[in-house]
Amino acid sequence: MILAYIQPPYPDSKAWTPRDCVGYMLERVRQLKEGTDLLVLPEYANCPGLDDLAELKRFIDTDGASFLSQLREEARRKRVHLFVNAVRTTRRGLRNTTLWFDRDGRPGARYDKTHLTGYERNELGLIPGNTVKHIVLEGVRVTFATCFELYFSEYFDALAALRPDLVIVPTYQRSEHSELLTLQARARALDCGAYLLRCAYAMGEGEGSGRGGMSMLVHPRGEVVGSAGQQPGLFYAEADLREKWLRPASHGHEAVPARAIIEAHRRPFLYRGEREQHP
Repeated sequence: MILAYIQPPYPDSKAWTPRDCVGYMLERVRQLKEGTDLLVLPEYANCPGLDDLAELKRFIDTDGASFLSQLREEARRKRVHLFVNAVRTTRRGLRNTTLWFDRDGRPGARYDKTHLTGYERNELGLIPGNTVKHIVLEGVRVTFATCFELYFSEYFDALAALRPDLVIVPTYQRSEHSELLTLQARARALDCGAYLLRCAYAMGEGEGSGRGGMSMLVHPRGEVVGSAGQQPGLFYAEADLREKWLRPASHGHEAVPARAIIEAHRRPFLYRGEREQHP
């Protein structure tokens, strides 16, 4: 399968605005080469760089709405499965949602981010999702995580139980150390026994060059197949997404999928389980 991901420059100045950023992503989608099977855009793609709630709402209702509509048309025109994270308005309020447009431009399953940051909850008033989501896309099992959720190994244990082939991770991480972001993505791919595609924003070559960025595809062994580093652009990778990391169940034994070994030997009663009291 041919995969693609867009890492746009982050809009953090009057010289490069949210509208510029959205336009950059749309232009790269239009440049997508024929035969690409799957394309991923980063988190907050329909309102990048906006921290003020009123401005964010205005943008998603105008430029952001037009952007999503055009992405849907481009998915149909390019015959590609397109995944984009957006802030959307619902009857209950705003949600952080990863949307899927299929090869015909039709909306498919969507994933509402379940682990919101304090800023998302308290300042933006976003409503969290409450379900893990997976889809089967042309024989490939796909699950989702969003940005902050990379810190939650327990969440990835829940994803691993779904036996994914690919975990799609749109992200907005701009201040975390780039080295840690890479280690984190590699670890979560190992956790799930699946490919992991992380899509972020380029933070530039100056002061922010050691933070954020790092859109990448990671192999189930934890090896980085391809990384954008801090470079903006449209990037490609090709992979057999149903390939698994095999290792011996123990010394001298036959190799089996690594995640299957963990599933066979887990002892959940030793973990938090009933010992944790939820509010």
